[in-house]
Amino acid sequence: MLGRVTLLLACMPVLGGCFTYSRIQPDQVTPEMSVRARLVAERGSGPVEGTVFEVGPRSFSVLPDVSGGMSTEPVALVFDEIELVEQRSFNGTRTALLAAATVAVGVATLYTVEVVTGGGRQPGGSGDFTLIPAFRIPVGR
Repeated sequence: MLGRVTLLLACMPVLGGCFTYSRIQPDQVTPEMSVRARLVAERGSGPVEGTVFEVGPRSFSVLPDVSGGMSTEPVALVFDEIELVEQRSFNGTRTALLAAATVAVGVATLYTVEVVTGGGRQPGGSGDFTLIPAFRIPVGR
């Protein structure tokens, strides 16, 4: 049983992520599309990921995704400076597999604790479940 749980845990990073990226041509980009662009080395920056803000004849602007809610200015990307553009799309199959694997690991863990190890009952004890707190929070007296 433990081997199966280990296998599920090992597979979870492979299933991780609810989105997939598919390669598209720069001229296929449309406003409001979620994209990731890798620029040529001469530009000297990492990939740009975000929502397309504006599309021109030989360029487009991306409003970068920023964690923490900080707003940024759109980044203008010229077609000649783009090495790769990928469209981000939701992958329902991956999401369902990840959720199912997470539930399976939880059920397997509960099964192992309750059935295989005896559910926390002390040998020779009353058979009552004993909960041992991992930490205690002092409360004012």
